Amino acid sequence: MVSVDSPVLDVDESERTVSVVLDRPDKRNAFNLELVNELYDALVELEERSEKGILLTGNGPVTTAGADVSIVGGDDEGKKRELTGKINDVYELLHRYPRPTVMAVKGAAVGAGFQLAIAVDFAVAGEETTLLKPEIEYGVFSGYSTRMIAHEAGNDVAREIALGGKTITPERAQQWGLISEVVADSAVEETAIEMLEELVEYDPGAYEATKQALRFDHSPDDFDNYP
Repeated sequence: MVSVDSPVLDVDESERTVSVVLDRPDKRNAFNLELVNELYDALVELEERSEKGILLTGNGPVTTAGADVSIVGGDDEGKKRELTGKINDVYELLHRYPRPTVMAVKGAAVGAGFQLAIAVDFAVAGEETTLLKPEIEYGVFSGYSTRMIAHEAGNDVAREIALGGKTITPERAQQWGLISEVVADSAVEETAIEMLEELVEYDPGAYEATKQALRFDHSPDDFDNYP
């Protein structure tokens, strides 16, 4: 079992899958240092075992509002760097995790939340979900995540998302290949669970090798979020 004892992250393991739930609903599951560090540690522990599929979601009506605005919009540059750097490390862990990863996206996935949906293998979004990457508004150069979007969907799409900073509909994100399925809001988690349970049936070696062939080959260390 994953050794998590945290008021901001809930981990529930079954025989073949593990549910990782962001649990800061009063803040729309926004990432502060406590939450991102707990998520990072849980993913590191899971990667060391690399035997179960991961379902990522959030407690409450909103999956995650992304990085806590009180930090990225504040004046503490050290805390900004620490938070955004650790978020990038989480993206990389999810992207390289050898077993299936699925995210259930409901209500909103903003900034880091939207990028998490791109870092996992497959994301299921509710049809009323708000998707947004607004880092440009806060003076944050989110280089690693922007290049990952370009890798997945091309430079034109990455330009519109990262430089435009506007809300994107789930249907448009699906057309770009960044969201796998768009379903009724009430069916998001059920659909994501069903998808994960199908994926973990595949041969682990073949799944890992295929992910490796598709992998984005940059490291978060290749970028400085505050040049």
